[in-house]
Amino acid sequence: MLQGYIVQNVSGISFEKYMDGMLQLQGVPHMEVRLDGNTDSWAVDSVMLIVALGLYGPEVTQNTDGSIDYQSKQPMLRQEAAILIAKALQL
Repeated sequence: MLQGYIVQNVSGISFEKYMDGMLQLQGVPHMEVRLDGNTDSWAVDSVMLIVALGLYGPEVTQNTDGSIDYQSKQPMLRQEAAILIAKALQL
C-alpha cells in the first residue's frame, strides 16, 4: 500500500491559512460555520472558510449539532494538500 507523505514544514492549519489568502485574492468572501475540536484562534477564520466551501475529505466529520470537526491539528498529507488546491482552483 502506498503511504502518503506529510507536507514538510506545513501543519494542516498553516496550509489552510495559505489557502485562505489565495481564496481572498480570488474574491471569495469570508464565511462562518460552527467548528468543533481544537483549532488555534489565529486559524479559525481560515478553517471556517475552507469548511464552508466544502474543501475537505471524508476524515472531516459533522456532529449531530451541526458543528464540524476539521481535525486541524492533524498533519496534512501531500495528496490532501494537492486535492485542496485543485478544489479551490475550481471555485
